[in-house]
Amino acid sequence: MSTWRQWIRPEQIRELSLIGLIVIALLIFGWQIENFLSARTFNRITSSVAIVGMVAIGQTLVVLTRNIDLSVGSIVGFTAYFVGSQLAANSDIPP
Repeated sequence: MSTWRQWIRPEQIRELSLIGLIVIALLIFGWQIENFLSARTFNRITSSVAIVGMVAIGQTLVVLTRNIDLSVGSIVGFTAYFVGSQLAANSDIPP
């Protein structure tokens, strides 16, 4: 008879516990908030996380190559300022 300890390596316990916590949080929010588990909410969450996700992917590559660069926040802030000022100055740019 095989147990769950034979199937799951000790290194995987952290990842599985995080997945379990995310599922529990989704179930609690879905139970408490009306229409939380809908396509509209999913679209809003994914669009608001897109910028942070792109920064996280770039920072992951920096950390994996063993280069430590903690200036990501200032670069994102400067980029947001630059893009905002360009869009304000050139309002005829189509979306």
